Amino acid sequence: MLSHDFNRTMLFHIGRSEIQLINPEMKSVQLNKNFKDIAHCCQGIKHNDHFGFICRELNGDIPCYVGYVFMCQISAVTDEIMQALSKAFTAVHEAQVRERQENLLCDQCPMRWFSMLCAEVEGMAAAKAHTTIMKRISSLPEEEKSILIAKYEGAEASETQIQNNILMMLLRTHFETKQASHTHLALPGGGVKPDNQMGGNLESSLRRAKKSLTTSFNQLLKRDGRESESSERETTTEEEQNSGFNTNPVEKTHPMPALSSRVKMEGLSDSPLGHRPRSSTVSSAGGDSMRREFMARRAAAKQKVVSSKIECAVLDKTESTSGSQVSPKRNIFLKVGSPTPRNTQEEENSGDGKLAPKSMSFRHAILQKVVSPPKRIDSLDQLGSRTVELSTSPSKKSKQQLKIIWKKAVFQQILLNRFERENQRLRAHQQQVAMQRVRLNYEEDEIHIEAVQAWQLMLTRPSARIDSNILHSGIKQGVPKSLRGDVWQLLMYQYLARNSKMEPQFPGYNTPYEDMIKELTSQHHAILIDLGRTFPTHPYYMQTLGPGQLALFNVLKAYSLLDKDVGYCQGLSFVGGVLLLHVEEEVAYNLLKHLMFVMGCRQQYRSDLIGLQVQMYQLSRLLRDKLKRLHDHFEENEVTPQLFAAPWFLTLFASQFSLSFVSRVFDLLFMDGMEAVFCVALVLLKTHEEALLACDSFEQIMEYMKTSMSTLHPNQIGNIISQACDCSLSKELQAYEVEYHVLQEEAALSPLNNAEYSKLKEANKNLKRQNLDLLEQLHHANSQQHALEASNQSLQQSQHHLEVRVRWLELERGNLKQLVSLLAQNVPSHTLSSIPANLQRFLPSEPEKKEEAKKTTEDKEKEQTKESDDISSSLPSQSHHQQNQSGQRSVTMDYGMMHRYIKNLVGHD
Repeated sequence: MLSHDFNRTMLFHIGRSEIQLINPEMKSVQLNKNFKDIAHCCQGIKHNDHFGFICRELNGDIPCYVGYVFMCQISAVTDEIMQALSKAFTAVHEAQVRERQENLLCDQCPMRWFSMLCAEVEGMAAAKAHTTIMKRISSLPEEEKSILIAKYEGAEASETQIQNNILMMLLRTHFETKQASHTHLALPGGGVKPDNQMGGNLESSLRRAKKSLTTSFNQLLKRDGRESESSERETTTEEEQNSGFNTNPVEKTHPMPALSSRVKMEGLSDSPLGHRPRSSTVSSAGGDSMRREFMARRAAAKQKVVSSKIECAVLDKTESTSGSQVSPKRNIFLKVGSPTPRNTQEEENSGDGKLAPKSMSFRHAILQKVVSPPKRIDSLDQLGSRTVELSTSPSKKSKQQLKIIWKKAVFQQILLNRFERENQRLRAHQQQVAMQRVRLNYEEDEIHIEAVQAWQLMLTRPSARIDSNILHSGIKQGVPKSLRGDVWQLLMYQYLARNSKMEPQFPGYNTPYEDMIKELTSQHHAILIDLGRTFPTHPYYMQTLGPGQLALFNVLKAYSLLDKDVGYCQGLSFVGGVLLLHVEEEVAYNLLKHLMFVMGCRQQYRSDLIGLQVQMYQLSRLLRDKLKRLHDHFEENEVTPQLFAAPWFLTLFASQFSLSFVSRVFDLLFMDGMEAVFCVALVLLKTHEEALLACDSFEQIMEYMKTSMSTLHPNQIGNIISQACDCSLSKELQAYEVEYHVLQEEAALSPLNNAEYSKLKEANKNLKRQNLDLLEQLHHANSQQHALEASNQSLQQSQHHLEVRVRWLELERGNLKQLVSLLAQNVPSHTLSSIPANLQRFLPSEPEKKEEAKKTTEDKEKEQTKESDDISSSLPSQSHHQQNQSGQRSVTMDYGMMHRYIKNLVGHD
């Protein structure tokens, strides 16, 4: 759901007696309310995606009501929350009603008799239970017994169990009727007797013994009080006469009324349930007059506190000097009933009038002397001198002194701030170390110091290319669990560096983790259900919706948003849980993506489970080729790999094996991919082959795999991982995968199922007929295409011919136009008038003549300047005549050349 303040994903947790609003990103509880504090809860009418509730709270000391309104992304989530709240409230109410009804049962309740009978016959055989029921019925009164027997005889039942059911039904109906009109047996202090029939006699005996003891003790105190009153009066009068104290007449006649009244009231309060009996209360003894008298005595007792203290001191002094006139009964009671005997040293100190020091260890004594040494004042002169020094000390300080004090205070404040920051950093580091200690709460094999140093050296250079043989050797020797998270990241980077083309191009693959966890997923309900099932005994995941479970929820939610095809599958929670024990959330998310998309773990979690089926076939083929005896033994007892190996592959051994073994498997998984899982599974079965062959039945084999195989000693773990590192199954796995797909196709086309085969055969005929029709249409279309291509080619050729002719005609027109212009210059103007009108449009106009004349003069000038250096061109008339002839010749040659070119082109075409 979405909160209004942060607009982030929130978890609304409904417990047995409270509701919590949890922020998984901050891993904190934003709201926590008990069911008893919720006054009302409802859903929005106009906006179905809203809901809220009203709670009783305290604003300081003033009670008030506060409303909380929430909005969900869709109304279906709101409906689900409201249904869950309704069920939770109903369950709590029913539990309270049931508890209240159970507390209302007394010893004489009829339903008490029936519940005892149900408890007695539970688990008995039918015949024995029937005998017990009839025996208990015979103990009932004659009238009730006759009614029950008459009803029982009317029902015909042959089986003993049916008879017992009929009898219990009749007894329940009978005692429910009696319970409706039953009056509970009340206790003296109010309420009913507790629901404990078995210990009723014992409790009543203890209660009577306690009451008799209390009564006898009260009488003893009253008698001692009366004996001590007379002696106190005599000693008091003697002391008053000797010391000269003036007392009131009332005090002389009633020397210690407060003491006697207090003793009496304390004696009356020792009832079994902590309440006074009704007959001993003040209101029942004498009404208002007795109450007024009691209040007057209390006021008199308050006024005589000082005099009573003096009298008690005098009595203590007379007792210590004259041999203690305490009655022997009270002395015996004090000696026997006192929980701690009096110390002789304290009695000696009390006799001297000094208080005995409390027992103190020598460490506390040294601490008091060092930390706060006492400063003694020997005489009044020293006290006076100290007061004089304080009075003579200057009240004001100089500016320089204040400046020094200010600098000192600022410096101390800076130091305090530094200390506080350092303390915060240390506390954060301690919390991080404590959390890491909680995460890595599993046993670790002993690793040689050389291997640890080698891993530390490799982690200092993560970008350097490391040989795979070196990494295999390090994994074989072991990885320290404190460095395992960093080593997994190193293995991921090294694998991507060796296989750069393996990096996936999946949409949203590089989306930041912070953005992914802010969105909502449709898999949140399935993820929340599996959180409590993931490592339930591990301290990091033990707390419901604690830091560990919330971190796991964030990682699984982010991946379900990234991979829509897989979403969430059971088993992914264990994979993410193992990763989170060694790295932080974001790193665990990146490692999970790497395992799924790069290392080949994604196929087994798809919804169709085709990848898991292929893996189970591959494992079966490996068993048949590598462990033939064990494979045949499994076949005889009908044990398939799906029964024991499916959890191994889906959870990567995390659901059944110890974390020390699973972490070693993950080391190899980041190095070799899913091939490592096959190697570990094959080595496991080979290690326990003899024990599995000794099992004679299906049940024994499965029990051994569930209990004995998952319990591995540290030496066994090291040997299994070492053998798995030396194992290579890549070629076999590829061959088995191809074999599986081929067999699947053959099974789909096999004629075992005649109906399906005939359907497929008929469909094949129809497809062939359709293929022939489509082939004819294709030939016809090809012929049409060839015809169109031929026509297109001829059109292109004709177009080319026309374009060449157009260019030739344009060139011929230009030449003719030039010839006409030259002829028009040499022919007189009156001769041009005789030209027909339809041909005069080809003659140049006057502006054109001027422009041409101008151009010719300019050309002549240019030519004259160019030919000035030539000796052969000295005569202008001859040059002009030669130029005209050359101009005509050039036109004629251009026309002839073009004519020959066109003929040649047409001949080639």
